[in-house]
Amino acid sequence: MKKNVIFSVINQGTVSAFQFAITIYMVKSWTPALFGIYSIVFAIGLTLAGIQNSLVITPYSVMVHRSEYTNAWNDINCAISTINGYIIVFVILLTFSTVALTNHGIYFAGVCSFYFASVLIKEYQKGIVVIEGKVKSLAIKEGLVTLFSVLFIAIFMWQSENQVTLNFMLLIISISNITIALTLGYGIDKKEDI
Repeated sequence: MKKNVIFSVINQGTVSAFQFAITIYMVKSWTPALFGIYSIVFAIGLTLAGIQNSLVITPYSVMVHRSEYTNAWNDINCAISTINGYIIVFVILLTFSTVALTNHGIYFAGVCSFYFASVLIKEYQKGIVVIEGKVKSLAIKEGLVTLFSVLFIAIFMWQSENQVTLNFMLLIISISNITIALTLGYGIDKKEDI
């Protein structure tokens, strides 16, 4: 249990440092209006993750422990995954249809939809991994992907004379989220870790 707490703190510290560094860069190089749009998109992503946590992850954690004593494990897992899939599709359609109506265009609507979907997919995978007690695996994989994302952004900034745009930043974060979800999903049925 003590190791789980240590790895969890390391994981949160790494992710928080990454977000802090990106925020400092954006505040210094973007206009207040552009940073405001990013902040709104980021806040909506956090809100959606919280809603998903209450509708999907928490019931999943309760049902997993109850299903250990029954043969209903596959049914519960399938139902929770289906509900999560419906939530993600609903969010993508709602985001795309509402953002496309603004003056930011269809490309920005697609980027926002991808960002929100990636947040929900990553948080779902993280929830499953944490429920299964694989915190060490989570910390290592999320830390490595975060490090590679920071390096990619730094290399882009060093090689390019262009400023990092809002669409580019959201795409990099989205790809990072999907990569984390995929690496967490790989070998999820294996009993490992602490």
